[in-house]
Amino acid sequence: MSIQFGTDGWRAKIADTYTFDNVRLVAHATARFWKSEKRKRLDCYSWKPGTYACTYRPAENGLLVGYDARFLSENFAAEVANVIASHGIPVHLSKTIAPTPTNSYAVKDRNLSGGIMITASHNPYQWNGFKIKMEFGGSSLPEITQGVEEELERILKENAVLPTEPKAQIQEVDLIEPYFDSIRKLVDLDIIQKQNFKLISDPMYGTNVGLLKRLLPKSDIHEIHGYRNPLFPGINPEPIDLNLKELMKTVPAEKGAVGLAFDGDGDRIGAVDEEGNFLSSHEIFCLLLWHLVKNRKWSGGVAKTFSTTNRVKLLAEHFKLPFYETPIGFKYIAQLFLTTDMMLGGEESGGIGMKNHVPERDSLLNAMMLLELMAVSGKKLGENLRDIHALIGTFYTDRIDMGLPPEQKQSLIHRLTNDVPKEFGGLHVEGVSNLDGIKYLLTNHAWILFRPSGTEPLIRIYAEAGSQQQVQTLLQQGRMLVTEEVQVILKK
Repeated sequence: MSIQFGTDGWRAKIADTYTFDNVRLVAHATARFWKSEKRKRLDCYSWKPGTYACTYRPAENGLLVGYDARFLSENFAAEVANVIASHGIPVHLSKTIAPTPTNSYAVKDRNLSGGIMITASHNPYQWNGFKIKMEFGGSSLPEITQGVEEELERILKENAVLPTEPKAQIQEVDLIEPYFDSIRKLVDLDIIQKQNFKLISDPMYGTNVGLLKRLLPKSDIHEIHGYRNPLFPGINPEPIDLNLKELMKTVPAEKGAVGLAFDGDGDRIGAVDEEGNFLSSHEIFCLLLWHLVKNRKWSGGVAKTFSTTNRVKLLAEHFKLPFYETPIGFKYIAQLFLTTDMMLGGEESGGIGMKNHVPERDSLLNAMMLLELMAVSGKKLGENLRDIHALIGTFYTDRIDMGLPPEQKQSLIHRLTNDVPKEFGGLHVEGVSNLDGIKYLLTNHAWILFRPSGTEPLIRIYAEAGSQQQVQTLLQQGRMLVTEEVQVILKK
């Protein structure tokens, strides 16, 4: 059985591995594990020795089931709800399509035992998925998903007789309005609406369709791709520059506008400034950090994943805030929120979470904070970003993916670890870090990272430097190194 959980749940192609039978099997395994003694022992987390957070809630508290706008998502969710209830676990089932952050918030707000979200996030339209949320409102840790996988193996090996009739209540619930109430408590929506910003929203046919208008009813908001379409025609529901060309053209045509984009399940954000420039997740992270400290006077730790810009570290050091770097995956950021006084944490893929909410990526909350930054500062996003560059310098980032069979990944990492060059891309190699992949630390805060994908036959190469040209030079040398290693292996 090729059902395996990756960095953020199980994802597979619809009608291939992602079938109703397999979704029901995964739901049975989740329910059985949720009632197990082993889960109780695993619901304590530690970021470093002496710091622990235990969040266990019994399965009888109930599980939440939500779903996104993909093909048949509501049908898959209904099947999952029936399976969970057949194990005697009460179910709170979303009444409507809703973003993943509303699922996470509801789990914590309703004092539930956990949550399940039917979504494949930003994957292409052929895919769907099964995310598990924990009682604290964040993504499940590897030990939890491993427990579900082991339970699934037992079910298949034992050819277990599984229950079919619901033994607990299935209650339909509204996830949107309670979540909106939490945003209203965190963000000054009145000051945003008084500015009468022109907002161009791109929900990418996903869960956030119409939500910006509902949250800011007095604002001038125009949506593109603003209806449900499970085929995501012409785009992939990931808010990166490649998929936001229409937004980048629309924003500067509407003078003074700002563009906000949301991925398929609403946990990742992209933005376009007043001149039509795409703002990467790295830049959005810095803008949020800038706002929370300078304008809101928040304090606490700042964490970034291994592939995220070094500018975050420079800003944290400037503001004299504790800084942490984690392996790639928001679950590591969530673990920090549970065990440390954290203010802000984020990752390269556009997921950013903050204090006073849930330890989860939340694109709509991030968008509101960006608008609040504009309202309070009296400056557009691009102007605020230039203020940050004036303080810590200008940096650029990029990434390329290269096909690499699994048997060649280990050989490449071994070479990168044991044959470290003195310079790379014309820059001196000052150090090496292997927190998650192999990163060469270069002069002037530049770096290049080689990281094998855990779920695909790929090697991802990330780079950051003080100019676009330097970034491309680093990536080109990285590409040549990988190609050379592949040729060496093929000749053996």
